[in-house]
Amino acid sequence: MRTPRRSPFASELPRLALVTAIGLVLAGTVANAGKEAPADETIPTLGSCRFHLPENVSTVVYQASSGSLQSDFHIPHSTKRVGRQDIVVSNETAPVFIVLAGFESIQWNLRVQPGAKIAGVYVLGLADQLITGVPADVLVGFSVRRTSDAAEMTLDEGQGCPSLKARNAALYDLKSIETLLSEEFGRQIDKAHVADSPPCPYQECSLLATAGRSWWQHLFGETRAPSTAHAPDVRASGRFIVRNDAL
Repeated sequence: MRTPRRSPFASELPRLALVTAIGLVLAGTVANAGKEAPADETIPTLGSCRFHLPENVSTVVYQASSGSLQSDFHIPHSTKRVGRQDIVVSNETAPVFIVLAGFESIQWNLRVQPGAKIAGVYVLGLADQLITGVPADVLVGFSVRRTSDAAEMTLDEGQGCPSLKARNAALYDLKSIETLLSEEFGRQIDKAHVADSPPCPYQECSLLATAGRSWWQHLFGETRAPSTAHAPDVRASGRFIVRNDAL
């Protein structure tokens, strides 16, 4: 009886199937790797502005064009510097509603003293902002308007937070900020701290820096505190990466 000849490709079929399957798995892994955020990247958390502000709350505004201190964060795929501003939240009789307004990307680092009460934190920016040191039970909301190098504008805001689309001057002076706070939250500014030198009608802004120190250094000191920031502890309006280098 004549035995039928076996195709030379028949013995290769299982091996070809295995190679094909491995190729498909690797292709899927590479594609997903491009979509997933790195382990040290901060995912945006625009938060919420549905604050429950008590009647006796004190509204305190901090405004800066950029961060004067070195930050442990940078924006992915960007050469733009992220500066840091340290803010001491003192133990006051009344709780505080903190409003942070930044022109460039800033890491706002809150140094909350024992017993200090924060009713909420509202962050405005003309670039992505991030905040560290906020107690876990404190609500944080963002309103951000970004302008790319190609002059394209994008906006983002948290739940119940005002859009900056129709507020071209919302960050440029304290009067505009106070108008926004009055219309959206029914609050007036009680204290204002400005890191730079835009016009400021409030008494706190008229204090002079001493011994050649800047206004911000006069308020918050100039020694850089060691950073212990990690991505899960950060609230941010855009993607940031924790960096531990000395750039």
